[in-house]
Amino acid sequence: MVSRPGTALWSIGIVIAVLFIALFVFIAYDIVSKGISPDAASKWLITQPFVVLGRDFWFAVGGVLWVIGTIVFFLEISGRTVSGFRIIRQELRWDAVDVSITALCAALYGGALAATGGIPIIPGFTWVRPGNALAPLFGILFGVPGALGVAIGNFIADALTGYLSIGSIGGFIEAS
Repeated sequence: MVSRPGTALWSIGIVIAVLFIALFVFIAYDIVSKGISPDAASKWLITQPFVVLGRDFWFAVGGVLWVIGTIVFFLEISGRTVSGFRIIRQELRWDAVDVSITALCAALYGGALAATGGIPIIPGFTWVRPGNALAPLFGILFGVPGALGVAIGNFIADALTGYLSIGSIGGFIEAS
C-alpha cells in the first residue's frame, strides 16, 4: 500500500483537533457540574493554574504580549520585518489590489461584527461573536492588507453599534 506524503500530517492534525474539542467538552462539563457561583470557581480543575499564578501575573503577561504584537504590527506596516534577531527592510508595495483587499476586509469584518454583536449563550456571562473568527483568517490569507482591514473594520463595527469612542483606538491596535 502506497501512502501519500501529506497523509500523516493530516492524521496528526485530526488527532490534535479531536483532543482540542475533547478538552473544551471537559471544561464545559466541569463548569456545569460544579455550578457558576464564585466559590465554585475555586473548585474548577481547569482554572487552578490561572488562580495560583494570580490576576496581576496574567495582566502583566497580556500587557507584554500586547506591546510586542503592536510593535511587530507597526514594523510590518512601515515596511520592516523581524528576521532572526534582526530587523530588516522589506519591499512593501501597495497597489490597487492591496487597497481593495484592505477595503473589502474592513467592510466584511465590520459588518460581521455589527451583525453578530454578541449572541448570548448564558445571558450576562458569556456569548459568541462569529464575526471575530474572520480576524485571524484575513490576517493569514491576506497579510498586512488583511490585518489593516480588520483594524479599520473594528472602527466600522464600533460606529455601527454605537460604541465609537476614544477606546476604539485601543480596539484598532488590538484587532490588528
